[in-house]
Amino acid sequence: MKLTVGMAHHNDFDGVYFSIQALRLYQFVPDLEIVVVDNTPNNPQQARLVNLCSKTGTKYVPFNDVVGTAVPRNRVFQEATGDVVVCIDCHVMLIPDALRRLHNWYASNPDSKDLVTGPIILDNLAACHTHFDLQWREEMWGTWASAWNCKCGRRFTVQSGQEGLCEIHDLMQFDKVYDKKCDCGAKYPQTGHAGHELVFLKAGFTQAGNSPNSPVFEIPAQGLGLFACRRDAWLGFNPHMRGFGGEEGYIHEKYRQAGQKCLSLPFLGWVHRFGNSAVNPRQALTWDKIRNYVLGFTEIGRPFDEIYQHFVEERKKITNEQWNYLLADPIGHFMPETTGTVAGCGGCGVGKLDSAMTLGQLFANACSIPSAINEHLPKLHELALQVDSIIEVGGGRMQTTVAFLDAQPKLLRVFDASAVPMDLVSRKGKTDLKSYTNTLETGKPEECDLLFIDDEPHNAPHVWELLNRHGVLAKRWIVLHDTTIFGEVFNGQPGIMPAVRRFVTEYPTWTVIYHSPQNHGLTVLGCQDRDRPPLPSLPKMAWNYGKALVKHKLAGSKLCSEEGIKERMAHCSMCQMRSIETLDGVIYDRCSVCGCYLNEAPDNKEGKLLWADSICPIAIWTEETKQ
Repeated sequence: MKLTVGMAHHNDFDGVYFSIQALRLYQFVPDLEIVVVDNTPNNPQQARLVNLCSKTGTKYVPFNDVVGTAVPRNRVFQEATGDVVVCIDCHVMLIPDALRRLHNWYASNPDSKDLVTGPIILDNLAACHTHFDLQWREEMWGTWASAWNCKCGRRFTVQSGQEGLCEIHDLMQFDKVYDKKCDCGAKYPQTGHAGHELVFLKAGFTQAGNSPNSPVFEIPAQGLGLFACRRDAWLGFNPHMRGFGGEEGYIHEKYRQAGQKCLSLPFLGWVHRFGNSAVNPRQALTWDKIRNYVLGFTEIGRPFDEIYQHFVEERKKITNEQWNYLLADPIGHFMPETTGTVAGCGGCGVGKLDSAMTLGQLFANACSIPSAINEHLPKLHELALQVDSIIEVGGGRMQTTVAFLDAQPKLLRVFDASAVPMDLVSRKGKTDLKSYTNTLETGKPEECDLLFIDDEPHNAPHVWELLNRHGVLAKRWIVLHDTTIFGEVFNGQPGIMPAVRRFVTEYPTWTVIYHSPQNHGLTVLGCQDRDRPPLPSLPKMAWNYGKALVKHKLAGSKLCSEEGIKERMAHCSMCQMRSIETLDGVIYDRCSVCGCYLNEAPDNKEGKLLWADSICPIAIWTEETKQ
């Protein structure tokens, strides 16, 4: 029997590194497969992650079709070849001998189709939580808890009740609350929740699952930092889920409805890194959570009342109008309807233009209010801090202007159908701000450090006109929004990306240096060497090329078909790992992962992309087998 340990990665190289190496150092099982599904493949960490996976024999899978935690975990099961799949967060480590004992457990339970997990070990490595109690708190359907054993064998869980006193619930039926004693007559201590563990132990109760040798037992749910099941028994998360939240509880109930159990295996303990200020993960949008819960509850046939009560009535995270909008089409309405929902801005996503609010406060509001671009505003702000002059084209919203203004560049020019409001102009600070209500398409070309394009129509002819006339004068960056939602098609016509591919082909000094598929998509082009990924060392490049050349010769030196070359070039032209080299006035495309030349090398030699047997080092394209 073969085990696969898979993890979905999102902008956390260090977490992946230690998780992989801990598996290799401390978990000894035969034929262990490790899989990394990279949900942020087009970011600066990709080359390091690909290199790590190559060195450690880890299967690397780039995946940015959907950004979130549910669908990439589904992909882990799709890519795995093991009989049993252990899915972990990319910053989880297992206790010693966990995988060997899991291997043995499945060998002893060959017919198990249950969803299994283990206790999460707290940072002090002494205490643990065995499960989630299915109650609502802090925007989650589930709270960490520890299971207890009564003398009669019944299991219960302890939560904090009124005035901080312990409240005793049945482990599997949370709605069943015990008053002062168990059904068997055993009396529960009347004590405060803080420090209750010692009191319950002295009263003769025992903790379940607090030792690797404790018996296996059933639980209502558990955090999904680690879970496992047979690959052919995986029921899957709802494929329409996005972002973070909504999976716990729902997936466990899905298994129970299928006639299976959710089990805690005490020997499968795991440590999860929660605090990580160095990583900037995807913003956890409340809309994503609520929508995911609606999708999940729909699937398991659970009423929406408790979702509404928690998010709308109690926490007031969305309005009744937004709730009704979501329920009208939970799959299609993956972003909230913003028009008219934010006071004072007509749906601009900035918030009310209060005269007392600073630019920084407006920028923080714009980042936090769900819209078609709010998740990208920190990136725009980061870029704006590094330049003197910015030209902003289109968008029809104030969020991007606020993000640029808060960075205080020397010059900002805004071309849009609507002029920048005077309330915002009054906050321009030291920036030379001018607003124009005509399009830049036919305007006089002007130099700038950063050109931002979010202008309709999002079709190839319009975008090409802007890039060909004005993009060539940008001195460092060109930023385009909507490159996912309107990337290939816009209203039945070619979308944004065909124009971008043409641009980087005709102006080869421009390369893609950043791409995020979330929030409709954001792509950054750069024309300076300092923004491109560096090439490997000369010995490393020589070794990589030598291996590829030997393979090419042994395969008969066959070239890729014209159709295959075109397809490969389309991928490479948009790849963040593409770099360039200029020799004697000639620009050559190079891959920054392996260092090889792509379509053409000096002295009229063939680039690696032209070889039928070559493989992309980050698995975007593979060998061409057809002849």
